[in-house]
Amino acid sequence: AGRGDEQEDEEEEWSESYRPLAVEQEHLGSAGAAPEPGRVPPPQPSYEQLKEENAILRSKINKLQILSETQADKMRKLEKKLEENKIKEEKEAQDLEAMVQHVEQNLQLMTKRAAKAENSAAKLRQENAQLQAELRNSRLEKEELRAGQAGLAAAKQNAEAALQQLLQVTASSRASIRQLLSGAESLQLVADLLKSIDRISEVSEDGR
Repeated sequence: AGRGDEQEDEEEEWSESYRPLAVEQEHLGSAGAAPEPGRVPPPQPSYEQLKEENAILRSKINKLQILSETQADKMRKLEKKLEENKIKEEKEAQDLEAMVQHVEQNLQLMTKRAAKAENSAAKLRQENAQLQAELRNSRLEKEELRAGQAGLAAAKQNAEAALQQLLQVTASSRASIRQLLSGAESLQLVADLLKSIDRISEVSEDGR
């Protein structure tokens, strides 16, 4: 919109700066049209008029030159601005490309990290499964050990009970042996007594 306004202003300056003089229009009109019969041709312009017209033309030419230089300066500025914009756009494109590459690198790195994390998670799951299996085996072994200990305790208790019974039997056997020995001694005494009686009887019979 700004450049359109500048062009309109420049066209207005051009239209205002280039306006044919009355003398020039008269020359153009007289040169383009054939003289009518019976009409007196217009008088030729004087030196002063030509000089004045020449000064006006020089002034217009100067204005046109100034306008042309202004237009050239504007064109140079526009070209410089376009070059700056081009450089800026190229830099922005390079920055954008660098940013895209950086994002792609980060994405690749994140993908690698995700794959590594997945592998680590799978490895951890496998190790966890192994540890759980070992834990179950340890629990089973512990239960078996407890059962074995319970069996040992029962066997020990049974052995102790058997030992007590053996001690009781031994004590009873000893008592029985003592009783037997006492009975044997009593029988020996009785036998000895019987033998003594027999001897006494024999002696009595012999005395008769």
